[in-house]
Amino acid sequence: MQITSSTRKYRKYNEDGLLIKDNLFFVFDGATDLSNNKYEESSPASEFVSFIIKELSNAKINSSNELENAFKDIICAYKKDNKFTAVASAGACGALIINNKIKFYSIGDCDAIVKFKDKTELLWKHNKLKELDQKVLDRILQLKKKDQNLKIMDNQEIVEMLRVNRNLMNKPNGYKILSSDISPTQISFRTKEFDLKDIEGFVLVTDGFFQIFEPLHLMTEFNEIFITSKSLDEWNDKILAVQLEDSKIIKYNRFKLTDDSTIIRVVFD
Repeated sequence: MQITSSTRKYRKYNEDGLLIKDNLFFVFDGATDLSNNKYEESSPASEFVSFIIKELSNAKINSSNELENAFKDIICAYKKDNKFTAVASAGACGALIINNKIKFYSIGDCDAIVKFKDKTELLWKHNKLKELDQKVLDRILQLKKKDQNLKIMDNQEIVEMLRVNRNLMNKPNGYKILSSDISPTQISFRTKEFDLKDIEGFVLVTDGFFQIFEPLHLMTEFNEIFITSKSLDEWNDKILAVQLEDSKIIKYNRFKLTDDSTIIRVVFD
């Protein structure tokens, strides 16, 4: 089994994170609320993700039930230790290998791409959070046609659309996500399980790295992500370079100049 990973931050702190522990693999993508608070060394989201990873790495996990219970315990513990008043949330995508089976978990907008013997596919093609974000991105594109110098996060309409979306966290008509104010009983991962013998490899990515497909189009086929001749750090560097070249966010439609970007790639021998 070949395991490689890469994570890149764009501030002093990283709101992404990853965990590789024996038969357990996870990536996390944290998000802080839309207040105007300026954080220097860490943010509610970076602290939330770091706490989850630390606690999960210390947990004994030999079954799906133990994993799900571990997340419930982690949320309970974080509520006691949280030093921030702002609500933090995090998407997550993971894989647990047990008894020749592999089970994938997803919550929020992180993704899993699986290379089967006969095909490579994105496990969850429909994602409520991504659909909500896309509506905002479509509106940004409309506004930019009128004003290419539009400052996205200074635009009241866009910020309000994002705020409305955030308020749909863990609501019946919204989307599921890990958050610092969620009840542990509300945690609900999407899952898919396969026989390990049918899989050649998989990747887990945060939305920052998934931009390599859309909107950057640095890769056009999911199979490309399993080509090991170019390192994941090189791909992360390329993502950043292309985004910095598009400093006014004109060529590639997105919310901000760049984002934290994380990937785990596992290829079975």
